[in-house]
Amino acid sequence: MAVGTFGNIGDNGGFAGYFSGFDPIPDVQLNISGSSCFPGAVLAENTGPYDAYQWFNNGVAIPGATSSTYTPTELGDHYVRVTRGSCVYNSSIIGVFDCQPNIVVTKTDNQDPIFELENVTFNIEVTSLGFDPVTNLVIQDILPAGFTLVSATPSFGTWANPNWTIGTMTSGETHNLEIVANADFGTGGTTITNTVINTQSELDSNNTLDDPNESVEILGIDTDGDGNRDNLDPNPAVSTAIDDTGNANLGQSNNINVLDNDDYLDNLDTNNLGVTTITDIGSGTANGTVIFDTDTGNLIYTPLLSEGGTSVTVVYQVCNGSSGSQV
Repeated sequence: MAVGTFGNIGDNGGFAGYFSGFDPIPDVQLNISGSSCFPGAVLAENTGPYDAYQWFNNGVAIPGATSSTYTPTELGDHYVRVTRGSCVYNSSIIGVFDCQPNIVVTKTDNQDPIFELENVTFNIEVTSLGFDPVTNLVIQDILPAGFTLVSATPSFGTWANPNWTIGTMTSGETHNLEIVANADFGTGGTTITNTVINTQSELDSNNTLDDPNESVEILGIDTDGDGNRDNLDPNPAVSTAIDDTGNANLGQSNNINVLDNDDYLDNLDTNNLGVTTITDIGSGTANGTVIFDTDTGNLIYTPLLSEGGTSVTVVYQVCNGSSGSQV
């Protein structure tokens, strides 16, 4: 801040004064010495002295780290906050990296649980915390049985199922891979774990723990196995078929839809999760021609002339194999 004063002396003269009340803002700089990596690195603030110091790692204050130098006890981005009078300044950030190769792999998902036939998105994050570059880095993700690959999108490198080839990573670099997978039908009631592994030319110290596994609970969408999704099924817990009645004209084919009042769906219905079958058991009293059309759900019956004026029965069984076995 600058302050000036001005005044007059007579008609033609004047005086002025100027002073500054603050020092320039300091540029707080750090240097790293010792091994220049962890363990063994020493951080020092070299533009002071200041009235007070507080060191931070990854944005969190480090208890007891209150001098102009600090020997890191863990990896991360370090800086020091200094105080001079009532003013507070932050230094530049300096990264502390592992003296050994250290590849950190973390896998997460976007939702859990999911339903059968629903997509889940896995995110794989890879960070190099080693001081020196690692080379020929490949992340492998073989989807387990029960998941079908939909897409894979890397932020860097190339993908050729099941390998994500990154190549060389330098200290502090981070890359991501997004994998979209679909839960296969029939996986309801299970939990599936997806695991990634990393390989590279250098030996990974694993000084920082990886989190390469992600488990996903799969919920069933057809509890009773009748091929009708639970959210559409009037009786989702128990497969249900109801008797049907109708009139037939003598000497011609007659259609009666036997699925309209059932939980089962015909095979042209896009919501049918399996394959519906309708079988004439043969124990009914009808002697005419019986045909079932599972694409439409129709019973096509052509009665005999001798059946005129009578009531006849056709006993049939309707099934669906969506659960893996006929229900």
